[in-house]
Amino acid sequence: MAKFRSNPGPALLLFLLAFSGRVWTQEPALPTIPETAARPRIALVLSGGSAFGMAHVGVIKVLEEAGIPIDMVMGTSMGSIVAGLYAAGYSPAEMEKIVTGIDWNAVFMDSKATAEDRYEYEKRAGYVAQLGFGKSGLAIGEGFFTGQNVLTLFTQLTLHNLVIRDFDDFPVPYRAVAADIANGEKIVFSEGSLAEAMRSSMSIPGVFKPYIVDGRQLVDGGMVDNLPVDLAKEMGADIVIAVESRGSSDKSQESLNNALSIAGQTFNLFIEQNMTSNRQMADLLIKPDLSMYTTMSYGEAAGIIAQGEKCAREALPQIKALAAKIAGSRSLVNPEQEPNRKALCEPPRISSLTLRGGSETEQDFARAEFRELVGSVPSREAVGLAIDRTYATGEFDLVKLDLEPAASGEAELVVSLVPATKPKDALLFNFDMDTIVSSQSSIDPTLSVGLLFRGWTTKNSAMFIKASAGSGIDLYSEYFQPIGSFFAMPWLRFDIGRDSWILDTLKISTLYRTYGGGLWLGLALGSHSDLRIGASLESVKDGSRALVPVNERLLALRSAYHYDNRSSIVFPERGWSLLAYASWANAAIGSEIPFLQAEADFEAALPLGQATTLGIAAFAGTDFAGIIPGAPNVSSSRYFTLARQGMFYGINDTEPQGTGDTLAGIGLEVRHKIGRINPILGGDIYLMANASVGTADWYGDSTVEYLPLRYSGTLGAGLRLSSQMGIFAGAGIVGISNTVQPAFTLMIGSFEDKLEDRR
Repeated sequence: MAKFRSNPGPALLLFLLAFSGRVWTQEPALPTIPETAARPRIALVLSGGSAFGMAHVGVIKVLEEAGIPIDMVMGTSMGSIVAGLYAAGYSPAEMEKIVTGIDWNAVFMDSKATAEDRYEYEKRAGYVAQLGFGKSGLAIGEGFFTGQNVLTLFTQLTLHNLVIRDFDDFPVPYRAVAADIANGEKIVFSEGSLAEAMRSSMSIPGVFKPYIVDGRQLVDGGMVDNLPVDLAKEMGADIVIAVESRGSSDKSQESLNNALSIAGQTFNLFIEQNMTSNRQMADLLIKPDLSMYTTMSYGEAAGIIAQGEKCAREALPQIKALAAKIAGSRSLVNPEQEPNRKALCEPPRISSLTLRGGSETEQDFARAEFRELVGSVPSREAVGLAIDRTYATGEFDLVKLDLEPAASGEAELVVSLVPATKPKDALLFNFDMDTIVSSQSSIDPTLSVGLLFRGWTTKNSAMFIKASAGSGIDLYSEYFQPIGSFFAMPWLRFDIGRDSWILDTLKISTLYRTYGGGLWLGLALGSHSDLRIGASLESVKDGSRALVPVNERLLALRSAYHYDNRSSIVFPERGWSLLAYASWANAAIGSEIPFLQAEADFEAALPLGQATTLGIAAFAGTDFAGIIPGAPNVSSSRYFTLARQGMFYGINDTEPQGTGDTLAGIGLEVRHKIGRINPILGGDIYLMANASVGTADWYGDSTVEYLPLRYSGTLGAGLRLSSQMGIFAGAGIVGISNTVQPAFTLMIGSFEDKLEDRR
């Protein structure tokens, strides 16, 4: 069982609460480090700061080059992670290789390669806001993620040290700071699992669920002690080097002009208050300039580390002066002679296996997964694979692995199972608006509200109900039933609205109405992708198909493949997505509306530096009319459009030059991040340039030319308020041949074309 020391600290406040004051009480003295080296003893203290904290690695590199011996290390949040890796024996070069090689998006997403995990990701990605609710009413929730992948990563990286239970027994003693959310106490980890100490210290409130240790609900230690210099002094440090890696905070009156910025500054002041006295106690304080990054810039680890190193080199006069002072009492050391290097060794041999928590059946399953590790010196990969396979059952919120000392230098493998709690039901919100001012202007706002009820048949099943209102009304429901990595999903829909298109200069509008349902059968291919096949039966009234619309039976077969590992739905900085979709209806299977359609929608984001991203968007779709003999062209309700996210801003989806039953297009977009909306709560500001080219054809209509190509160019600005919510405003041109028109575009929302909305 993990051991830690707690002491009273300031009461914890949430992001939007006002600061209530700081209270100090007398604390019991900490055990000091045994005398293993001549004085002075040097402590390295690393602050919290989310992604900013990766700058610590660059600072440590310069400190080691200066020959400064590090006798103890401690930190908070991301600082506790870097400190923990250092205590585990990793050099700065090895730590840089680790943090730059991690897929942080996958680590944070709690991916389980199960159908329900994929379903949760899809729903979360498609809606800009989510509130949990239950018998007690609405609730913001404990946090989005349990942090299993984070814990697994820390377990793998510290596997060789897990058998050491007293952190003073490391070659370089270690401490991590967390906070008890229930009473505001500062929790100092000095014993137990190194991986759990690191994980507990970085439980960011609202992002990760509190981490439970010995019945305490622990959250990010930055809430009570973000730069624990005081802790180093209590442990007997004579010289303290503190590294503060945090973003800048604009305190000007002009910047504090809205509720978001004021709330962010309130939280910033709360953190600042618990750091002030600790800054003053440090013998050397190094503070990298990280103003060009955000709290979530994990994908830019290399740049953040380089910035930390740059700042440390600028402080070399102070560092060398400190090194000279130390050299008067003890020897300086080469980097490879640093005491921490002795900690990096081979993991111990596993002599036995103990299961804790869970039912007898759950323990039997876990035992089968971990049994092969007994009698061996396990590799980090084998440990991670066993944890992942157990977690992938969906039966557990967490699967913890620990090592406890056994006879003859071997270790007992202890696996703790934390059963999954029934997730809260959820209320989902989404707002999208596309406004275009050009030769044909339009405004299309849509408000969607969804309800997600979970656990009706099995623990991970879900009923989803959605209502949307905009240019029409759409009611939709589906029931998700996972069976391992497979799932079945019946759905029902009622949709009524108007379809519009331009014929010469005349705008034509027709009524479209459908109701019916269908069934998807699918397979989750990991947390990022799924494959589906299905069928639908609907009654359709389509004004574009006849002068007097009549009800027609539509029986269709469908298939879809979706992959998405983007870092964000809105203005992603890395990753790619692909949606391939096909549907077929024919009289041979009883459909009164025949058609065959296929489409592929692709997006990618490629980093071009610390603040610049190249976005690529491509689309192709066809109904095969004129391509396959006898293939009928579809009605207007199923035309494709070039007006898509990432390409052809400013083109109206009702205009012939951007609409058709066969089309293809590609857009290239350069996005340059110029700042943040708020230094604490995040939000990014971009300048953007987009160029698009494509083609479109209406089969059987000779007035619309397939060639020459359509093109557009747009300059604009974007705001990413969250990964699912953004704003884009731009001005440019759209054209075909010698016809060029100016266009203005305003887009608000998630910009996501959801599979459930396809007709």
